Amino acid sequence: MTSSNIYATAFYLTTFAILLPIQLSIGLQRKTYTFLASILLGLGFEILSYVARILVYSNHDYIAVYLVSITIGPTFISAEISLCLAEIVDFCGTDLLPVPVRMYRVASLLAHSIALGLQTIGSGVSRVHYMETAAKILQTGSTVHLIAMTVSITLASVFARNAYTRPSKHQTSFNSLRRSHTFTAFIIGLIMSTVAILIRTLYRTVKPTSGIDGSDETACLVLDGAMVLVACLALTMLHPGVALRRHRQPSKGPSAAKHGAKPLDDEY
Repeated sequence: MTSSNIYATAFYLTTFAILLPIQLSIGLQRKTYTFLASILLGLGFEILSYVARILVYSNHDYIAVYLVSITIGPTFISAEISLCLAEIVDFCGTDLLPVPVRMYRVASLLAHSIALGLQTIGSGVSRVHYMETAAKILQTGSTVHLIAMTVSITLASVFARNAYTRPSKHQTSFNSLRRSHTFTAFIIGLIMSTVAILIRTLYRTVKPTSGIDGSDETACLVLDGAMVLVACLALTMLHPGVALRRHRQPSKGPSAAKHGAKPLDDEY
């Protein structure tokens, strides 16, 4: 590992470690417990991956720890990015999504779970030094992750088009969001984080064991580490709990019945 790569690794490790308590604080204040659990797992595995990355150069027994953490960390983050769409759909109008929102939630969680399982198995296989087999399993897991993201992005695009071109039974709620600078900033952050994780997943699909071979260290730090960091920064500075909670109507009363909105609670 070159001196510049050591500094980059230390930078990522420190930054992810700083973001973790910030996310914990915001998540507890806003009661976005599902998002909080997912993002904390993602950040935790990112921190572990960079600790293991440093240790790998003195002890190759940490290769499996590095691979499992660097691979599954972003998948946890991606899962919650995908579920942000479901939360927005619930507020703006379920009739604007081409599939039932419950089906979308279940399918997204199932696909990410399959990806996580394959990525964990592949990393475990590397523990016994079957790197070629491990690479194939990791590649399959990343491919499943990539497909899940592609489907989610496609549905989000259809939803966005419908939201702006077709009236919804919750049009009043949607209009209130459109006028909100906070929500607009959140959508920009969500797009940034989605694109960043998509780039990272594409890279991992092509280079599943990148980072343990000194020949592609820089590419790994840029196309993996930097992309995940951009996603985490966007989801921290433009937190969904901050953007959506202030627009929620109370769960009881005529206002809630009119808008069909529910509180942003521990289900999110």
